Amino acid sequence: MFANKNQKLKWTFYVVIFINVLLIILSHSRAVVFALTATLIIYSVLTKSINLFLIVAFIIGLVFTLYFPVMPFNKMINNYFLKGGQNILDRRIFLWEASFQAAKKGNLLGLGYGISCPDIKTPEYAGSHYKYGIYVREKGNGILALIEETGFVGLLLFSLPFFVLFGKALRKYNSSMFQRKENLIYLSFIAGFIIHAQFEAWWVGVGSVQLPFYYITIIIEYFKIYVC
Repeated sequence: MFANKNQKLKWTFYVVIFINVLLIILSHSRAVVFALTATLIIYSVLTKSINLFLIVAFIIGLVFTLYFPVMPFNKMINNYFLKGGQNILDRRIFLWEASFQAAKKGNLLGLGYGISCPDIKTPEYAGSHYKYGIYVREKGNGILALIEETGFVGLLLFSLPFFVLFGKALRKYNSSMFQRKENLIYLSFIAGFIIHAQFEAWWVGVGSVQLPFYYITIIIEYFKIYVC
């Protein structure tokens, strides 16, 4: 009876994962697709899962293989990943350049949380706008955004929980605790969150959906490592 229940839970898990991956692909969010791919690669390395790594590598290789000789597929990939730009980073580089210049003004303590340097502007189509007379710029990179708004001190304080968690995880990696794959799933997702934030800059978004999930995942992993 328990074996059948475990099998049902296992297949339910696979179905939920498949639906989520499908929704991610249909969302046309390149940052999420990239972060998900990176998360799967990190998880395959942490769990030493050769099969998962080969599956991800095969899918990536298949996309590149079909991209060049198959013209309909080529056009579809261009529409999906380029979104009208000349290259895949065309819609991000100018945001990063502006954020880099603004981060240099952040210095040690930053300009203030939620504040964008008014001297550095990006086009309105990129999401930049005025709100209650205050200029709000789409920043496109979590690290640069934190430095601009909270300085290097803010970046250090924000990153500290992750580095403490990661250091503890490394020390306990070969222990029995990490024989349970859910611990490695949480670590992989935290890494995926960090990668995604470098394209969407939700680290400085108080009302963002991702930020509370990021903290919840870290808290759960803290509890598993330090308490369990």
